[in-house]
Amino acid sequence: MTSFPVLMLAASLSMLARGDALAWGESGHSIVAELAQRRLSEKARIAVADLLGDGTSLASISSWADDLRATKPGKKTTRWHFTDIDVKKPDAGHACELDPVEGDCIVAALKREIAVLADRGAGRTARTDALKFVVHLVGDIHQPLHCSERDGDRGGNSLEVTFQGIGPDNKPRTADVNFHKLWDETLIGAHAFSWGAYASELETSVMPGMAAGMLQGEYIAAWANECFQQAVQVYDKLPTGPASNGRILIDETYQAFAQPILDRELVLGGLRLAAVLNDTLAQTPGEAEGK
Repeated sequence: MTSFPVLMLAASLSMLARGDALAWGESGHSIVAELAQRRLSEKARIAVADLLGDGTSLASISSWADDLRATKPGKKTTRWHFTDIDVKKPDAGHACELDPVEGDCIVAALKREIAVLADRGAGRTARTDALKFVVHLVGDIHQPLHCSERDGDRGGNSLEVTFQGIGPDNKPRTADVNFHKLWDETLIGAHAFSWGAYASELETSVMPGMAAGMLQGEYIAAWANECFQQAVQVYDKLPTGPASNGRILIDETYQAFAQPILDRELVLGGLRLAAVLNDTLAQTPGEAEGK
């Protein structure tokens, strides 16, 4: 498989908007943020409290960026949440060019917002907003359908599926959704009754032995490439024929295949978010000013 081009500056950009793509939904973003919060260093914890206010959790602001882009001023951030690489034509990936209305892509946006967060001279409001973006976008870049598409389906948004799986109560669960929403919300909701319960499960059953890896080189582009590789599998395992209602049938077999990928991406998102915040917020308030 061809590697994701570093910084994704090599090919043409699809200008199709993805305004309806909300990676992980609120539950998934809350899981990533909570896992990260539990791993903040003391200095990062103090800095987060200084920017957000005492008692404000990362989970509580983890979907702020989706709320923002639904507003007129936030439309310029639409493309910040994803980058589409066609799983059937990986050499024809979309470059991270700037659309004058909807912005650029997740690799450029995340790199930029981390830089703002690290800049003690950027101003409190700018750094607080940057923190909110970083929390959200690190989650986004670990959702396989935010790094991919197939035949122009906009990361699965135009691919209709019927989910017939098993819920957390071991009873059948059915939903008609698009493929993107299946990964955003449906699979998570089918696995656990609450995002808090899922996060605790990941802590004990998946996280042991996993590591965030080093924040070296073009690590954000590397995360996007890894996300894309997961997406190749996610699409490859789709059944080939539609169900009787014209939708692709997603059954228990696909659900079982998807679960370890879902677990892994949520955990890596949490670990890597903690690593970014611990690195970026290494100085406590006042230290950079010599106080």
